[in-house]
Amino acid sequence: MRYCNIVEAADSLVKGGVVAFPTETVYGLGADADNYQAISKVYSIKNRPLNHPVIVHLLDGADILYWAESIPIEAYLLIENFWPGPLTILLKKSKNIIDLVSGGQNTIGLRCPSHSVAQELLREFVSLKPFKCGGLIAPSANKFGKVSPTNASHVSDEFSSDVCSDIMILDGGKSMIGIESTIIDLSCIVNKGSQPALLRPGFIKASQIEEILGRKVSFPTDHSPVVPGSLKAHYSTNTPLEIIKKDIDLIDLNLLNKKIAILSCDSPPITLPSNFIWFNMSDDHVLYASKLYSKLREIDTSNFDRIFVYNLPDSSEWDAIKDRLYRAAAAFI
Repeated sequence: MRYCNIVEAADSLVKGGVVAFPTETVYGLGADADNYQAISKVYSIKNRPLNHPVIVHLLDGADILYWAESIPIEAYLLIENFWPGPLTILLKKSKNIIDLVSGGQNTIGLRCPSHSVAQELLREFVSLKPFKCGGLIAPSANKFGKVSPTNASHVSDEFSSDVCSDIMILDGGKSMIGIESTIIDLSCIVNKGSQPALLRPGFIKASQIEEILGRKVSFPTDHSPVVPGSLKAHYSTNTPLEIIKKDIDLIDLNLLNKKIAILSCDSPPITLPSNFIWFNMSDDHVLYASKLYSKLREIDTSNFDRIFVYNLPDSSEWDAIKDRLYRAAAAFI
């Protein structure tokens, strides 16, 4: 495992290598979306189930019809308003798509990252591809189901050098958004009466999508396509995590012999046992999200016995954060 520059990273990707690179959401573990062996490496490194699809990351202005069978007008509207940016659009896949990318489904998730380093890497990568239709799969650069990385050091900490010595890391600083992209399903939009479906909440809200499309979006059903981050237990810490109500008296929790981390939007109470360490995460959802994964990783390496998260504000701006934290907590129920 070693750090590299953009030219080295693109050259490695074209040759079937694996490169961790930054996006505005989290760091992704990148590979050529047209190279079955390279994609297989990513699945193996992450220990990712083969039926769990990955998202293809595209250069701004890329030919979407290489990847998608057809593109409804709704997709063009969202692309015009939110690309480059943290929005993944699910469409019917074209015949060019390797089944491993789509997890054996008939859909493909596409996104155009706004991080300048990601775009520079894609530009260099595409310039080296024979037919200039390059795309990169880039699931989060961590073991499957664990906390996503938001800086390069998180990636190097995640993977041991002996097992993943051939991974290259392109350092682009901190991922500013800090949680994964919104996923909107437009794959069934051609069917009469069908609605766009929000399959994963993110930085871009349902209300923003509805405003652009001029119609309501629905939510996942049992028949919705599988998408990244859709398992009940996901984004899990190594330290047991629990979401608790604000009216619980911490002193009565009978945990005085344990080292407890508390994540909260609020300032700590005046009296707090010395074994309870308070992390004021901010009452602003954007700032909270940008700090979340980094703080969880910090706690995981600091010998805490438990993580308590004070119940989060009950407003739509917090939906993506609550989605990640409730799935993280589900791993310990």
